[in-house]
Amino acid sequence: MLQHNKLILEKEKQPSPAGILQDIAMKTNDLTELRNTVPAVVAEFAQQLVVQRRLGKTLEAECTVTDGQLGGLHTRVRSYADLDGYADFCAWVDFWAMEFARRAEAAVVHVSMSHSRQPTCPRFHVDNVPLRFISTLHGSGTQWLRARDVERTADNAIKQQVDPQIIQQMPSGSVGFFRGACGESASVGGIVHRSPLNEEDRVVLKIDKIR
Repeated sequence: MLQHNKLILEKEKQPSPAGILQDIAMKTNDLTELRNTVPAVVAEFAQQLVVQRRLGKTLEAECTVTDGQLGGLHTRVRSYADLDGYADFCAWVDFWAMEFARRAEAAVVHVSMSHSRQPTCPRFHVDNVPLRFISTLHGSGTQWLRARDVERTADNAIKQQVDPQIIQQMPSGSVGFFRGACGESASVGGIVHRSPLNEEDRVVLKIDKIR
């Protein structure tokens, strides 16, 4: 699957994500964001999920990482096998789940994909995880704040009134590694972020470490 995904990326004339990640320091107060990393065929697959209202509730899969292979995902997404780009979507998720597992030193990861038409997390916050992978496959990307722009109240709560000009937003086709508020990530504070404040369709993929 990993080799298949590399072929997809070459077809889209995009650099290898693995090569990009080798040069990025992950322990940072700002978002590790990789742009132009969602192939068009994967975005089109997500658009079909939206148009046909196929996702319904959040799709969730507990995936094991064994001998460099990801297990547990394909049985959960098999009901979408009739959609164009299904195999490419599976290969792409396999690649990034494995990359996430390597970065998070995980043996088991939780993969979730949701379709929403309103902000699911409208307040600026930090996730209570060591590290989270987030990619918007359809719709507006996640908004976030640089560490220098985060202001807190006297009780250490994140101030929600923020100058719109300093709000960062992941563009379409990006993936992001978000440091959270626990584990080693606690020492760098975590990435403050939120869902975009609109009511458009969004398909968001997230990956977390289970163990």
